[in-house]
Amino acid sequence: KDEGKLEWMAGLLLITSGLFAGVMLGHFQDRIYRTYANKVTGEKPYQEFFFFNHAFSLPMILGIDYNRFRQQLRTWIWDSPVQLAWYIPYLNIQLQLSELSILMLGCVIFQYGCAKSAYALSASTSTVALNIVLTTRKACTILFSVFWFGTRFTFWQWL
Repeated sequence: KDEGKLEWMAGLLLITSGLFAGVMLGHFQDRIYRTYANKVTGEKPYQEFFFFNHAFSLPMILGIDYNRFRQQLRTWIWDSPVQLAWYIPYLNIQLQLSELSILMLGCVIFQYGCAKSAYALSASTSTVALNIVLTTRKACTILFSVFWFGTRFTFWQWL
């Protein structure tokens, strides 16, 4: 019983620290927008912030353990048990991908849209409004996951 409580407290600590990190990032973005906004039109450079934030963090993620990352990616793409093949008649090639790689591609596309929308929202609203919207989205995602996968939630977790 103590193990479950420890995991629950660790999860709560991670969620809380993630919320605080999001708030700090929001204030940082707001400061950058005030500094680098177009003085004439007031347009905020959210596209550049989106690009540089991801461009600078990607090498750090890949640098952690590149060989393991590459091996896992190869496993996901080529060694998946279900292979889907398409013949492209105009190019005269057959494209063969695993079902998992197609799902991964779909996730990447949706994550891109979600992140780009969050950055656009950060440029057009206040930091508080942005954090309310993003926290509500996270709560809805958790609720969807609970109902979709049938996870049991206790009374205290709902609070």
